[in-house]
Amino acid sequence: DRSDPDEDPIVNFRLTPEECEEAVDTHGKRREEWLGGLREKHIEPTERQAALIEEAFGAIEEKLSSYGFDIPAIRRDRPHIIFLSRGDYWKEKEGKEEKHNNPDTLGFYDPNTNTVILWYKQTAWEKNQRNQEFLHTLTHELLHAYSLRILQVCTVREREEAEDKLILSAHRSGLCLYKLGMPEKGRFRGLDEALTEDLAVEVTNEVVNR
Repeated sequence: DRSDPDEDPIVNFRLTPEECEEAVDTHGKRREEWLGGLREKHIEPTERQAALIEEAFGAIEEKLSSYGFDIPAIRRDRPHIIFLSRGDYWKEKEGKEEKHNNPDTLGFYDPNTNTVILWYKQTAWEKNQRNQEFLHTLTHELLHAYSLRILQVCTVREREEAEDKLILSAHRSGLCLYKLGMPEKGRFRGLDEALTEDLAVEVTNEVVNR
């Protein structure tokens, strides 16, 4: 299960096994608490959209395979996929990406928890019978989930008087390298997004035109 933190590569900076175990344990508890809150707000997709999710996974693996990727080697457990209302989406998105990023983006991938979060635009998607926008946004974020993910151990202080805690945070997602303890900042993000978007357009067009 490569979606679990103890199965992903972890940059530990010569920490003891006990310290690494502490970071993994803390990360798991924080992840489940966060995901639990998201699941309470999750909007169920329509039957057609649920079918498109399955098509997207298959089409992505076909496309990556055509470029020479070893699918069994890069496949991990499926990411958590959460659909949120506009208000809930923006509450979750705030602070997770640099402010200069496209404010109109409809989804994002959180490499810390292997989670795809999409803004569920129910009215717009109901009018779009071919579901291009839904499929395109979903495919783009799922491609991030198929990319390389490496975690790193860092410290966090949740309250001023509290002791530092060891947690896991993204070190690398795809081509993007994150600064230690500052996952909102990353190098090569633009390049990673450009390549991901190019593949997402290819995959979306192939699925829509089948």
